[in-house]
Amino acid sequence: MKKIFILGFLSVLFLNCNSKTEFHTVKIKNQYSLDLPDYMGEARDLNTEASLQYQNTFRELYAIVLDEQKTDFPNPEEINLEDFYSIVRGNLEGTLKNPTFSVTRDTTINGLKAKLFSLSDNTEGVDIYYQFAYLESDKHFYQILIWTLENRKDQYIKDMDRIIASFKETESKNRGK
Repeated sequence: MKKIFILGFLSVLFLNCNSKTEFHTVKIKNQYSLDLPDYMGEARDLNTEASLQYQNTFRELYAIVLDEQKTDFPNPEEINLEDFYSIVRGNLEGTLKNPTFSVTRDTTINGLKAKLFSLSDNTEGVDIYYQFAYLESDKHFYQILIWTLENRKDQYIKDMDRIIASFKETESKNRGK
């Protein structure tokens, strides 16, 4: 009986390890979409300000999106991605104890200007790896934040990159732009 159980368990484990991850598109507030791996489910308690929250607690992989209207800033017509990046990155540097930042990379994601970087930090004795993307559209700034344990970074980095690269704003298309 034990042998059958062990063989069954190993078979399930082997099949799960070799299964290809599927991604599905999640649409938020008819404003933007993001492709997420099928092994992540919706969450409610990662960040109260986030418009999107997904996680897999078993795999220790988490993703949130924060969206901010430009009109929420003083002089919204004068703020740009560089200003937004400086503000938010400055807050990060002031909050984290000993972060190690990667070089920030300027890019475009589905037509939106973006700044990408990663960082590693030790939070309450746990080594965590984060990927950040800051994006600018005509009316919004977006922050995509994905994190996992540092020792799982290599396992999930391709999925993290794919999530970020899939971001699409849908709001401006719906308004005839």
